[in-house]
Amino acid sequence: GKRLVIEEPALTVRRGENGHWNLLDSSSQAATDRRTVEMMTQVFLIREATIVHGSVLVVDAGRPDGMRSMALEQVEAHLVIHAELGQADVRLSVAQRGDDGAQSALSMEGQVRRVERSAALAAEGTSTPLPVFQFEGSVEAARLALRSFADFFGPRPVPPQLSGLVDLKGQVRIMPGVAGYDVVLADMSARVNQVTVTGHANLAGLLTPQPTFTLTATSSWITLPDLQAVIPPEWIHPQLPDLLARHQIGGKVQMVNATVSGTASAGPALSVTGEFHVQEGQALVGADAVPAKDLVGTLLVELGR
Repeated sequence: GKRLVIEEPALTVRRGENGHWNLLDSSSQAATDRRTVEMMTQVFLIREATIVHGSVLVVDAGRPDGMRSMALEQVEAHLVIHAELGQADVRLSVAQRGDDGAQSALSMEGQVRRVERSAALAAEGTSTPLPVFQFEGSVEAARLALRSFADFFGPRPVPPQLSGLVDLKGQVRIMPGVAGYDVVLADMSARVNQVTVTGHANLAGLLTPQPTFTLTATSSWITLPDLQAVIPPEWIHPQLPDLLARHQIGGKVQMVNATVSGTASAGPALSVTGEFHVQEGQALVGADAVPAKDLVGTLLVELGR
């Protein structure tokens, strides 16, 4: 087989209003470009491909709340293609510059497989299965701008509480879902601002108007004011902030194998179950509002209670 090295390529990946990605579309210039690449691959029997100092502009015009774009710089990739298996081994690293000028880094290593999405689950107007890809492997990210990624992958508007930087490491599987893409994170360790989290997570409906998520994890200690500052108010019950203020409830909380699930829809959207530890707690207790301090305890939260 042949080895191909591509230096400083510039690529635009676009999802149109019909939900089709230009590299996978079966119409117009996109199909011509894809057939050209496939023909070159067959002619030259390319088994390895390397991309050096590339750049990618990803544009998504397929959602009703506005077009998004993300510029990826310093793209380095190495592919070992196993045509007979319909898969490729991939090493990929990219950089992305946020609105504040800070640069983040993302690297992934694993396998990419081509699968078929049923026409029944694809965009309207299609009558044949659409080719899509799934990735399974490891992921590592440093200083990801949370707000920029939430704006691109999630619904708008992005709550102001979703900000700061994220470090992430774990095993990941990205696959086509019933709508959009589903992501499974395992053996995950993450740091979001000053909070560390270990566990696993599922995201469903990525790149759709209403993605959902489930996180089962253990966290570091965080004070209640800091926790309220990072959770968008529309994600929690509207009576909770008043309850905390009225009883002057404070202290530190730690998730211990707890599960948090939610959606981006309006209204109370978080469901929380599992074990939580409390230390340095304080509150006004009883009808006489008696102050209680230095509380330590364990809370077991069950569904519906």
